[in-house]
Amino acid sequence: LQQENRDLKGQRSQLLEKLNKVQTLRSPPDVASQHQVFTNEKGNHYFKLSFKRRATINKFQGATLLDLRVYNPASNPTFPSKQGIALPPDQFEVLIDICKNGQLQKEIDRIGQH
Repeated sequence: LQQENRDLKGQRSQLLEKLNKVQTLRSPPDVASQHQVFTNEKGNHYFKLSFKRRATINKFQGATLLDLRVYNPASNPTFPSKQGIALPPDQFEVLIDICKNGQLQKEIDRIGQH
């Protein structure tokens, strides 16, 4: 009877853990967590951009990259998909400049008018 009780407690804790994971997966990140730095399984730092998207800083063949990628949050551990782009710092700076000077928003507005 004691063994059955321990087994049931173990099963209950596993189910609660799975439930918490599902609830976390369904919850969009709030603004505060979007600016929080997380660490993945490989030790790389990342920011949550949305439910399935991350901005990860990593090294590939000796180069530091900003990897903007779609992830599959249902997998354990969470795996990146092929959907995304890895930018070196100089190209990321160009993208930031385009955003800051308003060019990107102008083009978004122009396309939205069509």
